[in-house]
Amino acid sequence: MSHRCRFAVILALLFALPAAAQVPESPTSVPADPASSPPQIDPNLYWRDAKKLEADAPAIPVFYGQSYEGRLSLDNGTKIGYRKESTFKYVPAPHPVAYFYLDMYEKEMLTFGLWTDSVNGVQVNVTYEKTDRKGNRTWEVEGGDFYAYSNKYRCITTIQAGKTRRYRFEIFPQDIDEVANYKFFILPKPVMAQCDNKGLPPEVAAYFDAPGKPATLALAQSWKDKPFVPTMKAPPVFTPAGTDEARAYAQAKPEALRGFYEALYLDGEHNAVLNFQRLGLAAMEAGAYGEAEWAFDQSLARIEAFYGTTDTAKAARSKWTSEGIKDYKGEPYERVMAYYYRGLLYLREGDYQNARAAFTAGEFQDTLSEAEEFQGDFALMNYLAGWSSYCAGDVGLADEAFTLAERTNPAIRRPTKETTLLVADLGRGPVKFGRGMSGRLLTFVEAEDHGSTEAASVSLGAAKSRQTLPLAEYSNLAFQATTRGGRAFDAILDGKASLQSGMRNTAEVGYLMTQSGVLPLQVAGLLVTLVSGGVGNQVKPDADVRVWDTLPHHVAVGMSTQKPATPVAFTFHGEHSLVQGTPVMQAQAGKCGIAWSRSRSALQAGPGAPGNDTDIVAARTKRQDAMARDTAFRAGLQDPAASIPSSATAP
Repeated sequence: MSHRCRFAVILALLFALPAAAQVPESPTSVPADPASSPPQIDPNLYWRDAKKLEADAPAIPVFYGQSYEGRLSLDNGTKIGYRKESTFKYVPAPHPVAYFYLDMYEKEMLTFGLWTDSVNGVQVNVTYEKTDRKGNRTWEVEGGDFYAYSNKYRCITTIQAGKTRRYRFEIFPQDIDEVANYKFFILPKPVMAQCDNKGLPPEVAAYFDAPGKPATLALAQSWKDKPFVPTMKAPPVFTPAGTDEARAYAQAKPEALRGFYEALYLDGEHNAVLNFQRLGLAAMEAGAYGEAEWAFDQSLARIEAFYGTTDTAKAARSKWTSEGIKDYKGEPYERVMAYYYRGLLYLREGDYQNARAAFTAGEFQDTLSEAEEFQGDFALMNYLAGWSSYCAGDVGLADEAFTLAERTNPAIRRPTKETTLLVADLGRGPVKFGRGMSGRLLTFVEAEDHGSTEAASVSLGAAKSRQTLPLAEYSNLAFQATTRGGRAFDAILDGKASLQSGMRNTAEVGYLMTQSGVLPLQVAGLLVTLVSGGVGNQVKPDADVRVWDTLPHHVAVGMSTQKPATPVAFTFHGEHSLVQGTPVMQAQAGKCGIAWSRSRSALQAGPGAPGNDTDIVAARTKRQDAMARDTAFRAGLQDPAASIPSSATAP
């Protein structure tokens, strides 16, 4: 074979071989027997064919906070390699390999770690996807990004993306004939690179110690041509150190809610809206409906002061984008849900006029971002406004609201003679995550335990005459979080949404869940991105990832005709759901009744503001105006009549 041909030949990548990726009990790496290796070299293929085959190699999508472990062996993934036969002679041979990929933004940083039991070392090449003018795809090493790891140290490596595009991690033993086990993970946030067996931070060491998901060739093959929606855990709840004053304030509250009240007091105005919302939902679950009404009224008063229709509110929004440290107000979908729960509480009391007003106001919030207005598309809120008018006997307003709901979700059912509304909150809502340069891009991803397939049914009546009704999904919060006026957006810069069909410079991207299924719209392997604006030098420039973590993933609705005293029981179907759900809120007032339950507990989530942290708190203490607002807020809690709206009743 000529010198030219020798380096032009290609391994016929045998990706269809069965995978054997279980990590063996022994941590010792095993040299492979070259004579028994099943893959063979096809000497008739040219180098360009080799590059194409490697470009199409099966790869496992990976995301921040995820960990995988597997075995580098010839039957678990191969690429072209060269075995040394003498000083000047190398022959083509199959080389064990595992591939992972991740879409990254320009200048985005990430930290990955790799453990191996390899004696001779494992190499990781970080490559990017490149397509030439003819449409041929290859993977190129960016700036010499390759790294070596051995069994002597635990190492983490931090890299930065050059441009917005897809990156691939190519993991293989440096000795072509060695079989080795490995664990590969990406930390939730970038940290300083280091190699150490004992001095790693506990949160980093945990990734080395905890088992990862099995990484197999079969798993990589299963992702071929399949869209990837990343998932991650919600940020942990955070509350500043407790004080005697805060504990004294909370002591007089219902026992189940004391932690929520203490967090509310400690966080001040900074997280007031978020803490009121989390408190209100926990109170509904606990059956403390007076507490819930007061908490949501407090939250909504602050939302309307900023996102209302008055000139004062509009002026506040114009100032908001240039403010350095913000008091939490939430994204549109979060604000809508505050009105949703307040409206349910009005339905419980039979106050159908105020219920309709709450649902209508919630739909309006779906149209507002910091600097723009959009067409509303929250079918659930329009439907509930219609139900409220139906129960109040206002046929005209009911028809108008139901028509709006049907435009967004044609699957909804109007009531004819039904008198009881059945509502179920299912799954867990989206998670916010900062990405891009300095973490300034705010992205929305599915929660790790999102429960997008969770379903609910309701049993009515006693055992002998029991009737079971399935509930239908009416709105999906993942969809609502990532759209404006029904259109998916890529980014928001200075409060304005960039409505596009996909992330810039990205070849393949994920998909969004709609209210009725899957929308084949591609959005960068993420759900959506916003650029955080107006971050001053008083605080780190990370995106604001504070999130209402106890919201559902979707809401399902049904109707029935029954007597007021009829027993109602919910049954939830899903891996992470409570089978019987949370305690049912059931009431009958006037013409109509309501029964509501949840598949996840808001009480068990615990008190605090998810996404808040010590750095934000420390930066805020340097702002005199912020401290003054917090002081006034706490004074108002001590004297509720001085701070709550006249329509609300303090518990």
